[in-house]
Amino acid sequence: MMFALSYCADETYDDNTAVVTETVLETHQCKTNEVWMECGTCENKCGEPRVPCPRMCKPARCQCLTHKGFRRNKKGECVKCD
Repeated sequence: MMFALSYCADETYDDNTAVVTETVLETHQCKTNEVWMECGTCENKCGEPRVPCPRMCKPARCQCLTHKGFRRNKKGECVKCD
């Protein structure tokens, strides 16, 4: 899938939400159920407990759509785990 990417230009947090101002950058090619994140975060994996993720940017990369229930399996694919 091709995505027009954005990054977090300005972030403010409270306990439940992140409010972001987005700026469109460029397009990147990600696999099914992935989206490009200029400000990468932690990813949960199938078969492993969910872990808290610190609020800091990791390197830019394609990541699973975790907000839609996708996690990375052993093959590196983003799937809904059973």
